[in-house]
Amino acid sequence: MELRWTDGVADVRCAVCGRSEGQELLATTVVAWQADPLEIARCGDCGAIALSAVLPPSAYSDADWDWYVEHVAGIEAIARILAKAGAPAGSRMLDVGCGFGFGVDLGQEIFGWDAIGLEPSVASRLGRDALGIDLRAELLDESWEPDRHFDVVFASEVLEHVPDPTAFVALVADRLTERGVFLMTTPDAGCISPETPMTSLYPALSVGLHGFLLTRDGLERLLREAGLVARVWVEGVTLGAVAARSSTALDASRPDADVTLRQLIGYCERRGSRSASGSAMAVGMAARRMKFAVIGNEFAFADAAYPPLRDALLDRFGIDLDDPSTTLAATDPRSVLVVAHYYVGVLHLVHHRNPELAAEHFVAAAAVAK
Repeated sequence: MELRWTDGVADVRCAVCGRSEGQELLATTVVAWQADPLEIARCGDCGAIALSAVLPPSAYSDADWDWYVEHVAGIEAIARILAKAGAPAGSRMLDVGCGFGFGVDLGQEIFGWDAIGLEPSVASRLGRDALGIDLRAELLDESWEPDRHFDVVFASEVLEHVPDPTAFVALVADRLTERGVFLMTTPDAGCISPETPMTSLYPALSVGLHGFLLTRDGLERLLREAGLVARVWVEGVTLGAVAARSSTALDASRPDADVTLRQLIGYCERRGSRSASGSAMAVGMAARRMKFAVIGNEFAFADAAYPPLRDALLDRFGIDLDDPSTTLAATDPRSVLVVAHYYVGVLHLVHHRNPELAAEHFVAAAAVAK
């Protein structure tokens, strides 16, 4: 994606406040799916970033979801924000727009919650089959089990996709128990400027997928207008929020809470051990288990993670981690091999004091990353 930063005005509808005319034009970009350039504008009333068009919904292929499970899914980021709920074991959780369902699975496995996920795409079926959790191919609306309320409602990178964010947040607020908290993340409109590196700007805009982006003030206002009190923060190019129906419920959350690397290692070990041999899940959990162990300098855990990772890669791709040259010979190596070889290389370099073998793994990682 190439942006052309410019000045002027644009008639782009803001999904947040409804204003349609006289917006501040920031940039345009050419997209393959329409003749006219797509316009990116800042709303003159609420400050949100509005994009002039989005693609119609499309389904990811099974290969796309395999890639997500093997490599892309940021389970540590999901777990970190879930920890901020401060909800005890046995709490009821709803994950709205849950995708493959890792939020639901982490809620159950790490925090002991009774969790349900709603996801209208095929991901709900794939995640339900792979994880064995309660995922439903449904949308949250006024008709969905109107008498059910939850202690934790989670919506990660969902708000920017909905056509009516005001109505969506009102629906969430209505489903919270008196002690319940709403946890969410969404891209930060404040990062949309020529000074932001494209590596950060591109995923925040996600041209064709995101309809709008909120500022920090705009998100606070949206939550407040739904009758919620909230704590909103900026982390990189992402906004995070914890909101509740009362200050008492909000104060019971744990804004500084986090998960430990050992919790993540344990989750990956358990989930990987229950996964089918040669599956994307077995590979993804084994690679993450190795990564978390090495990052935490937990080298005994890393050594224990090596055999499952080696076996998973051999079963799925015919890649022998004991022989990094097998990756160099692969015709279409998967990106998860970057993670596997890099962290195994660090393990050999730092813990086993074997720089020659470490270098072989680093070379393999770099070859795949090109």
